[in-house]
Amino acid sequence: MNGYLRATSPEGTELLQKDENFKSSWRVSVGATHQLNDQWTLRGGLAYDKSPVPEEYRSISIPDVDRTWYTLGATYAYSQNLSFDAAFAFLDGSQVTFIEHDTPYEFTSGGDAYLLGLQMNYRF
Repeated sequence: MNGYLRATSPEGTELLQKDENFKSSWRVSVGATHQLNDQWTLRGGLAYDKSPVPEEYRSISIPDVDRTWYTLGATYAYSQNLSFDAAFAFLDGSQVTFIEHDTPYEFTSGGDAYLLGLQMNYRF
């Protein structure tokens, strides 16, 4: 698997092609659900994503790194038909420094993210 970035002019002339040198990747995760009572369900999880971008091919266009996901969630059942979900995830991606291929420039990139999800469910 090898992705690339390609740019062409309106006339079809190739302006740029940058091979990304992706490799196969994997992810492992574990999660748990606990039924606290008839109204509340609690969830938690942990995951690890291996980046498909080898360290030696990191670039300003894809500064990807391995990351760990920490997740928490809950469901509140207001009634048999109506429930509410909330979830939070923190993605911990390390800060990396790399030199852009074929340039003398050094870049630093960080990869943390915070995700929040809210949902209302109604069963007909």
